Amino acid sequence: MSSDRCALCLEEPRELQLSHLLAAGFLRRLRGDGDGNRDPYLMSLNYVGQTSKQAKQHLLCKECEDRLNAHGERWVIAHCYQPQDRRFPLREMTLSAKAILSGPRGGAYDASQVAGVDIDKLVYFGASVFWRAAVCSWRIAKEVYPQLPMAPHHLEELRL
Repeated sequence: MSSDRCALCLEEPRELQLSHLLAAGFLRRLRGDGDGNRDPYLMSLNYVGQTSKQAKQHLLCKECEDRLNAHGERWVIAHCYQPQDRRFPLREMTLSAKAILSGPRGGAYDASQVAGVDIDKLVYFGASVFWRAAVCSWRIAKEVYPQLPMAPHHLEELRL
């Protein structure tokens, strides 16, 4: 851990945690089941291969990490694909709903009409991923992914 200014609450000095671009719980859901290398594939212009490496760096204090987890990550991870029982709760929720737009490869749904969907947590999670991608560059092993270009006032709106 390092002590510096937290990128989210802007307090300093703070003991910064090892923050992930995407919650660490997602890697566990991406891992294969079976023998051999179960790590997910990473593809970039310079690398294609399986790795357990994740985009992470010292970025947020513990309180802010906990805030992102409580307000979105935990719910999204609990409702995404669950490899242990091969269920996908969010998908199952939408199967009983009427699509507002559909095509041969899927559809779009009005989440406010899908029972059990916590729209606030979905939006918070999505916004937090965009914010993290835009606040700094990220690295996975030797590969550097430049920060997502975003107007400063939009970045600040997401941070708030």
